[in-house]
Amino acid sequence: DFNIKMPLATNNPMDIEEQLPDVIYIELKAAADGSLLEIYADNGIIDATFSDPQTRFDELTKFVEESLAGEADPSTAVETEVEFDIYPELKYKYTVKAIESVSGTINEDGTINKLIESIKFKDNSQG
Repeated sequence: DFNIKMPLATNNPMDIEEQLPDVIYIELKAAADGSLLEIYADNGIIDATFSDPQTRFDELTKFVEESLAGEADPSTAVETEVEFDIYPELKYKYTVKAIESVSGTINEDGTINKLIESIKFKDNSQG
């Protein structure tokens, strides 16, 4: 299942620019032992760093929710993407937890509150 959105044909460059997705950049920083040191998030307007091991993933979810709150009508809003920049030394379980944190939440009544559906990863290969 792919989320691909192509710009509409137009003669006005501003129309195409307005259809490009907003991106939330998230950097997962690793400690020397591969554990998660901190999470840095930037939505282009504000940025934040989450380093408390007990709350950092909840704080990341809240950051994404607040970043999306500005979109009045979700059906007409531009789709927001998340781009992860993950330190190569980071243990995989932290990447999975971060993806879960930005994807959505499960409400008390069992309904799902979707947040981000389009996720990409920065290429950190050394060539």
